[in-house]
Amino acid sequence: MAQLFDLAMLSAIFGMFGGYLHGAALLDSENVPAGEVTPMIMALLHAMVALLPHIAEEIDTEPNLQPNSNNAMMAIVLQNVVDGSIEQGIDPSLLEPARALFKKGVSAGLGARDIAALVPLLRS
Repeated sequence: MAQLFDLAMLSAIFGMFGGYLHGAALLDSENVPAGEVTPMIMALLHAMVALLPHIAEEIDTEPNLQPNSNNAMMAIVLQNVVDGSIEQGIDPSLLEPARALFKKGVSAGLGARDIAALVPLLRS
């Protein structure tokens, strides 16, 4: 079980670092130093991390049927980030799996649901 916990924690860490590196590459495409924006990114990530207990509760029980940010909206946002990345000459491959998951969720009828509803789609 300890190995499973390690895999889960490493998944979260690499997802976060992948997003940060992608964001840094976007900034670099316009010669903006990553350090200039890092405090804002840290504040945003701190706020997002605070949502994890709520998301975990939804995963363990029933996903929120009235989310503030639904999967359909997130699919559009991620597509916009991918498109904007390509326009900036940045490889969007770090974000493609997330974009594909939200798109799959919308196709599966989970567009009006919260992110927690996507967990079953990760099972193969």
